[in-house]
Amino acid sequence: MTSATATILLVDASRLHRHILRLLLQGTPLSVIGECGNPAEVGNRIAEAGLVPDIILMDISAVADDDLIRFVTMPPTTPASHPVVLDAVLCPRRLATAFNAGVRGYLVKEISPAALVQSLELVLTGERVFPTELAHLLVKRTQAGSAAAAASPEGLGDDDTVILGHLMNGHSNKEIAKSLRTSESHVKVILKRVLRKINVTNRTQAAIWAKRNGVLSEQYSHADEIADGMGLARSS
Repeated sequence: MTSATATILLVDASRLHRHILRLLLQGTPLSVIGECGNPAEVGNRIAEAGLVPDIILMDISAVADDDLIRFVTMPPTTPASHPVVLDAVLCPRRLATAFNAGVRGYLVKEISPAALVQSLELVLTGERVFPTELAHLLVKRTQAGSAAAAASPEGLGDDDTVILGHLMNGHSNKEIAKSLRTSESHVKVILKRVLRKINVTNRTQAAIWAKRNGVLSEQYSHADEIADGMGLARSS
């Protein structure tokens, strides 16, 4: 990033939170040119400012899962504008949804002011920024996959370990299919294959086997989805 001031638009339902962010960004290379309480107002704020902001910083902590994609895709996706989201806590599933929708950065609110500014500057250089905790999830996911493959004579593929993770969380075939955006029949095919590979007869036994052999729960399966094919940068 150059020394020139970059522009930023704040999107947060809380006026107090927007005010706090304004104060935090004072004296930094980031200049707040506007704010609004909802992505639907972004277009009007951009028109008022007379320019497209370099960054659109959106607070998604109060946004329901079902509304997340609509929320993060509403701001204009011009080359000059980088959407970045703030969430209350790290949620790998929501992180994956946000990145797949084109978000350039996913940050959690426990981030320090200095790290927030640094992360936004990294976004402006073309990096995709994510919380440091995700790196730990990726490491655990890799270790778990290796443990599962070693424990099974035939070895387990990514689809197999994802299914096992869902079983450990007690998810039904319908819930698994919805999460993976596939059909229940496809889930049943994978499940039968997994049961055969690990030599058990039902989903309860499969969940117990997965726990004993180091397969991580479903939330970690999203870490691969996020990192696959992306050049991601970590926030502090």
